[in-house]
Amino acid sequence: MCVGIVIAAVAAELLANPQLEKLDANGRLEGWNLPKLYKPVRGEGLSQTQGIVYENVADSNYYALAGQSVKVIPGRSYRVTVQAKSELKKGSVHLCCEWSDANGKYLSGNYASLKKDEMDGQWHRMTIITPRMPKDAVRANVSLYCGKGAIGKACWDDPSMTLVVDDPLKAMHCDSYRNTAADADGEVTFRAVLNLIDSNLTPTDVIASFSYPGADGKVHTVAAKEVAMTQAMIRLPVKDLASGKVRFVLFRKSDRKVLGAQDLDFRRIAKYPTKGVRIDSRRRLVVDGKRFFPIGMYWGSVSEKELDEYVAGGPFNCLMPYDGNLSRKTFDLCEKRGLKVAFSVKDIYPWYKQYGTREAADAAVKSRIESVKDHPATLCYYINDEVGVAKMPDLVHRQEQVKALDPNHPTWIVIYQFEEMRTYLSSSDAFGTDPYPGGKWEFGKCHRWVRTQCEQCFDSRPQWQAVQVMDHGAYMLANREKASKTHVLTEDEMRNMTWQVLVAGADGIFFYSFFDLKRMGWKTPFKESFGRVCTLAKELKGYERFFLSDDESKIFENLPAGVGAKMWQCGGEYLLAIVNCEWAKAKVSLDLGADYAVVANDLGKPLEVKNGKIEVEYDDIGYSILRLKR
Repeated sequence: MCVGIVIAAVAAELLANPQLEKLDANGRLEGWNLPKLYKPVRGEGLSQTQGIVYENVADSNYYALAGQSVKVIPGRSYRVTVQAKSELKKGSVHLCCEWSDANGKYLSGNYASLKKDEMDGQWHRMTIITPRMPKDAVRANVSLYCGKGAIGKACWDDPSMTLVVDDPLKAMHCDSYRNTAADADGEVTFRAVLNLIDSNLTPTDVIASFSYPGADGKVHTVAAKEVAMTQAMIRLPVKDLASGKVRFVLFRKSDRKVLGAQDLDFRRIAKYPTKGVRIDSRRRLVVDGKRFFPIGMYWGSVSEKELDEYVAGGPFNCLMPYDGNLSRKTFDLCEKRGLKVAFSVKDIYPWYKQYGTREAADAAVKSRIESVKDHPATLCYYINDEVGVAKMPDLVHRQEQVKALDPNHPTWIVIYQFEEMRTYLSSSDAFGTDPYPGGKWEFGKCHRWVRTQCEQCFDSRPQWQAVQVMDHGAYMLANREKASKTHVLTEDEMRNMTWQVLVAGADGIFFYSFFDLKRMGWKTPFKESFGRVCTLAKELKGYERFFLSDDESKIFENLPAGVGAKMWQCGGEYLLAIVNCEWAKAKVSLDLGADYAVVANDLGKPLEVKNGKIEVEYDDIGYSILRLKR
């Protein structure tokens, strides 16, 4: 239970002319930039008021955004909403909020769209809740638009943008899997997620207090020594704890007023079970008592013939099929080939018409999980693919339902909202994002996203990353000529992205996607494109002992922008990876902290270590993977 104080009753509207009723002397909509094909029309809004209307009869290449610009405050979050209606014959309807710095440089954005079953001529609300703005954010553009070449008519009304005003205490988390720790874990960390900026508070204005059940039978209360604007934490030896409620209370120092309180149910166990799947204190996956580094691919449906191709090609140990109706026979086929399945129960939510209610969605999830929860090929449940924070109550509900239905397998989500990962902590056990470089080939986002999401998760939750290996032409098949001209990723480019996410902190790799390589076989033979992915999988398998080692790993900081590096240790062996993530030359000076000898330069540019340091200059997206000894 979490209790907090109400900071503000009504949030002020930040958009100009949000009712879309005011026109200037020239008949233009005040405050809004409306390009060609967008116009204000009375009678087309909600309740026959004025709305913004997009109407396109035949221009199949048309694309423009209607919107306005608003000043934003670094560190604050915003709620953006609009009512939208689609009468399009072709295309999609969207809302977006994108923020930029003082020079107008794009920093990031959030996006919402009407779903397929909402393109029905009825009004539907779209909602965006932005992450907290970065320190260099100055303005945000709120845009209403249709996808490129949309044909037909779409309408918007009642747009709104307001500051999110959260309670000072947001949530409480434990860094052990499902709030359970064994004596062998050594220490456990409890964190309160704070939001002091919205209340105009600083760490010196508050007292952060933790109470916990001790192994001596007493309840102990301690003030957190580590308090920041966004968190308060304590580390405790597991041997000093007993199972029970750990309580956090946040006080205002000046008058001892309680600003928020929350309880967390903690469980101490002597040792972990040897059966089932769990996540250990080092973010490693453990399957039936053995550590497991996921190396897999996204699939659509699953056939026996393609499973044989998959297993013959590379040392994959798992797959993530989008098909949520896999039979136990299909699971049997996977088990026979040594493959684990991340089973999809995504997209089963009340807002989809085929379900309509939470009860109907819950029943569908229950049916799927009960069909496979006892199967030895089951690895985890894939429960959210890019659903935004506006649906958080339903996402948390799904997490709790799946945990109750099957306590022996973790959950996993993959989203693009990497800057908001902290908000998702209560909604899954494992996390991931899909930082595909896109048409502009922004390779560096792979590293940047993973570093951010690890920090957002307090470096305490596993990150199983989606890495692009497909040709973007797979999503342009309606125009084969256009699809034939898209860039085909080289093996070097795939390898660079893979190691980008690994040096940033990823704990597993799922290449995207097996079915897209199949779909593009007419352009690049499947044997060739899949062969590149298999080469990468074999390389990762060869380093598995480092990824699963008990020895400490180290992510290097203070490197040039766009460069990442990490060192793993396994006994007396060391694996070092340095990656230039950008399409630009980069000079790197890396102090290893001790003297090492190079055992082998395995991949990329060969390196030497002199007096414990490495000096190297990389060309575009260069990298080095080497093994060392001391």
